[in-house]
Amino acid sequence: MSRPRLREYSIGWQISNPAPPLPSGGIFRARGFEIEVAQCLDLHKLRLPPGGSPSPRKWREYDVLVRAKDWEHAQALAYMLWAAHSVYDGMHFETILGLTPDISPLAAPRKDGDPSCPLDAETVGNARRQRRQSGGIEGGMRLLARCSSKRRWQCALLKLFESLKLISVAWRDTDPATYSSKDFRPSRHAIDHVRFAQAITLAYGAIEELDLTVRAVKVGQNDVRAKYNDGKWVPAALADITRRLATAHVAPREIMYWYRRGPEKRHERKKPFAIARTGRWSGGPIRDVEVLIPDALDHARWIRNQLTGHRIGTTARSLSPYEVANVQGLARMLLLSATQAWWPHYRPHILPDESVANPLSSQPELPPRKKQVT
Repeated sequence: MSRPRLREYSIGWQISNPAPPLPSGGIFRARGFEIEVAQCLDLHKLRLPPGGSPSPRKWREYDVLVRAKDWEHAQALAYMLWAAHSVYDGMHFETILGLTPDISPLAAPRKDGDPSCPLDAETVGNARRQRRQSGGIEGGMRLLARCSSKRRWQCALLKLFESLKLISVAWRDTDPATYSSKDFRPSRHAIDHVRFAQAITLAYGAIEELDLTVRAVKVGQNDVRAKYNDGKWVPAALADITRRLATAHVAPREIMYWYRRGPEKRHERKKPFAIARTGRWSGGPIRDVEVLIPDALDHARWIRNQLTGHRIGTTARSLSPYEVANVQGLARMLLLSATQAWWPHYRPHILPDESVANPLSSQPELPPRKKQVT
């Protein structure tokens, strides 16, 4: 059976040096579409040496091309790639830099006469000249290709992207060496409370799409819970989430960092947090910890259910961008693990057996990885 004919579109995304060859070969194929990083062939796009000499340099810029059956699918792919690039990097650069939030890539037919394209000639011309600089794109291309196989993965990707568009914390701003007490404090303004709450709710929604939320179980009459009052897991609830995490390729003793900066917040006093170990760099106002993934999921569930998913009360006003980054980071880790879209040399952060009496140590190991086709 022959493959359907795909039309080619540029999305105004330009890759700066260093450029391909990429480990993937520069092209990702999935059902119904292709994405390729291709060398620019137009002479006006070539980099010129200092002084404006007409002799082009050896290195050229590279364009990101999408191939789809029509313009509507190409435009959806352009937006999805934008989302995948942001989620893979863990931040939305337009939000961090304060740029116009509604400027998204626009698919432009590479050839004139595309009957599926509703854009006029002027708009197509402007779109072809649009340039969106990026230092790398392969991770986002891989994530998009993997997400294309399941609708729930696509929904998780887009929910997390919308969360990052509301609040994004750059990696450099989480460096404890540059921490300042003036950074990312709880706000006194209602607009910030709403933005923090919506960003957390959307990020948690991505976890729900992955079917990796903690499910409370019945332990008595009118008593449904996942943990007892002393913080110990209900065995059935722990076994259930551990099984589903293993299906998503999350290791039994895998842990993540959880940022806690500045004085203890109101919401932290409201619910104790199960800590695997204190961060090696913690001290003074930096109270970062490492937590097991099931405990992180249970805490994120409490934040969404009690603080952000309903009316914003006094306790919810103590949330800061660090809490947003924690739930976003958890959702990102789970999405990349479920789709196996990590970079080739990625290794999960595993808690050693001797560091804590780990309730997950008796759980089954991960299932063998399936071969992925890109």
